Amino acid sequence: MSGHKTKALDGPFLLAFGTGSTWRKENQGALNNNLIEIVKDALQSGYRHLDTAELYNTENEVGEAIKRSGISPSDLYIIAKAFTTSNIRAAFDRTLRNLGVDYVDLYVLHHPYFAKSEEQLQAAWVEIEDIFDSGKVGSIGVSNFTKAHVETILKTARIKPAANQIELNPYLQRVELQQYHKDHGIQTFAFSPLSPIVRAKPGPLDDVLETIAQKHGVSTAVVLIRWALQQGIAVVTTSTQNERMKDHLLAQKVSLTEEEIALISEVGSEKHFRGRWNDIFAAEDRS
Repeated sequence: MSGHKTKALDGPFLLAFGTGSTWRKENQGALNNNLIEIVKDALQSGYRHLDTAELYNTENEVGEAIKRSGISPSDLYIIAKAFTTSNIRAAFDRTLRNLGVDYVDLYVLHHPYFAKSEEQLQAAWVEIEDIFDSGKVGSIGVSNFTKAHVETILKTARIKPAANQIELNPYLQRVELQQYHKDHGIQTFAFSPLSPIVRAKPGPLDDVLETIAQKHGVSTAVVLIRWALQQGIAVVTTSTQNERMKDHLLAQKVSLTEEEIALISEVGSEKHFRGRWNDIFAAEDRS
């Protein structure tokens, strides 16, 4: 265990720049120089947390962006995710090579839906635990897990997941799952935090977000990100535009009132929107 250099997930590390589905490449062919420059811009704008995944085939670009930025990986919080489940250790070693690092801060099992039985899911978690034992990761976690999936791995786990990265925003608050995370010391990560203004308009929050944004002199995107951060939720966001990258970082500086947080939650609960895994969840399932 002496190899672990676990960083506290706070301060600038709570807001991650994602290299997810927006960037996905179909193969590991030639480097995408545009993506490299975008990630480098994000780092030079002030992001110190990068979220990547085997599935997106962009690990090489992320690694090259880190090199070009001149920022040491030790000064970053790096999340990587395993999509391969047949030999997770081989996938992890490949991820390290692709990123050009010898350590990541959080290694995550990307989703639970490959598993045809509880035993299969538990076996995959054992492989993740073995990677933790190698000392090459700071912590281990899961993504897209429901409460039932987390409960399944906790039945046999030696090491509980440190985090669960899930789709979460005011139109998909997943209150019960969030509380379960708190009760078990699991960090909630939110992806698709901007859905109310990007994918789910029009909606009941439109005017509320505009009013709060104008009051604080920020964008509605900043308000949505801050709504999550201020509740202790880590956030993964992204943009191709440098101006928006910098704008999103303002969420680390603004502070909403408790009344504003509560209002966003209350009005947000009037609408349900899920952008991912709609083939898995029933139409009105908010879990």
